[in-house]
Amino acid sequence: MVSRRNLLQSGGAVLAAGSLGISLPQQAGAAERGAAARLLPSSGRAARLDVADVSKLNGNDQLLLTTLQGVVNRRDPRLYFNFDSGQVDLRWLAGTGAKATHHADALGLVGRYRGEVRGAVLIDPDVPDSVNVATTLAGLHGAVAATAEQAKAHGLKTVTDLRGRFDADDVLATYRWQLDHLFPHCSHALLAGLPPSRTVNVAGVKWREVARETERIRDSSNRKVRTLDLSPELGGDNDVYLRFQDSFGDDGWGASVASVTVKADGKDIASFTPGTDAEKPYCSTASTPPSGTGRTGSATAAGTSSTTSPRPPVPGN
Repeated sequence: MVSRRNLLQSGGAVLAAGSLGISLPQQAGAAERGAAARLLPSSGRAARLDVADVSKLNGNDQLLLTTLQGVVNRRDPRLYFNFDSGQVDLRWLAGTGAKATHHADALGLVGRYRGEVRGAVLIDPDVPDSVNVATTLAGLHGAVAATAEQAKAHGLKTVTDLRGRFDADDVLATYRWQLDHLFPHCSHALLAGLPPSRTVNVAGVKWREVARETERIRDSSNRKVRTLDLSPELGGDNDVYLRFQDSFGDDGWGASVASVTVKADGKDIASFTPGTDAEKPYCSTASTPPSGTGRTGSATAAGTSSTTSPRPPVPGN
């Protein structure tokens, strides 16, 4: 099973909100020649690993480190990150048999391995979908994806600057450029959805679980209209937020939402399709890259005046 994180850690090239193509050095042709070929490269057994916890870092720092990991581990496995606050990733670490050196400062590893990357592809903070273009270019050029501020802080030269190149309101044009200019240079062995943003935790906000998928679903078999009662969160001047998360954080799949309708007193007060302009008035203002969605998830709600990050625009059911 290939998780979304595996795709970036492979050092591959992303073509998504829709699809992605993985660029695998010296193995792209083999992946296309036979169904039995590996979708992702095998680097052999790790002998020594630099290990760090990145679960509390912001999305941009996680993006930087994940793309660094993809480039560094092409030669042999040396970087291992814990992305999961539930310690799932650390449970896998014991099975590698490698000698692990734990680092309290995950970002300090950028300096340690800076010489193994060609530089940074700069994302455009005003265009979330530039994240997917940046990871594609990073995979193709042996670089990392980063903000301009990150590149300066870590002494990374600029390989490509995507700032100002794309229009945030014309998502299709962004991916059309990517398809026309980058896809021909990628392996065509694998396509997968990869939205550029994700939901993040907010300190001080108490969430109440209102629904959960208890089985591992990786197709559309549980596709249906679901009604969630949020009335316990109402009261006073508080806003009500709804977020969707992964029920099983160890396999890379998650919740997928096709449409949302909000009713109050029997009347529709909001209706939109995720990822469209109609959704924007109902999203909060913060966001962080990168992640995606699948089919197995849970929903939680909170009544609060705090700000959460928007649920990513997701394809599917």
